[in-house]
Amino acid sequence: MKTETTTSTPSTTTSSSRLPLKGWALELARRWNGGTYSLFILHGNIFDLFPVQDDGRLSYVPLKTFLVRRLFPERACLLFYDISDGLTFGSADMQKRFFEWLEIYDSVENTNYHASGPRGTCCTWRLCSAASSCASPKRRRNGGESRW
Repeated sequence: MKTETTTSTPSTTTSSSRLPLKGWALELARRWNGGTYSLFILHGNIFDLFPVQDDGRLSYVPLKTFLVRRLFPERACLLFYDISDGLTFGSADMQKRFFEWLEIYDSVENTNYHASGPRGTCCTWRLCSAASSCASPKRRRNGGESRW
């Protein structure tokens, strides 16, 4: 009796397949998915371009776009702070939700940040820390939803 042995490897190719993460991006993803971190400081060659694959096409995008599209595509809110650019967001909708939250923060803390946005590094860090503590600890594992 003749027996054939075939070895099959699971197919990971789908219409939305993504490039594997490497180096710092893989480490960041592991730490994020571990649930113990909600705030990350990225430094170094932040103006490099990073690979993203969409519908089988490879393109190179800036860091913020890479983070929004590849690492955190399901996040409700992504905030970026750069000394030269100030506070920026993953999308216009994220900015809108942040300023809605900021209005509530202002009413509780008797401040007026929602009118023009936070100014200065210390103020921005304090607000980002408060915002991340509002969103991240209550993060549900069912789809990564948060309160805002």
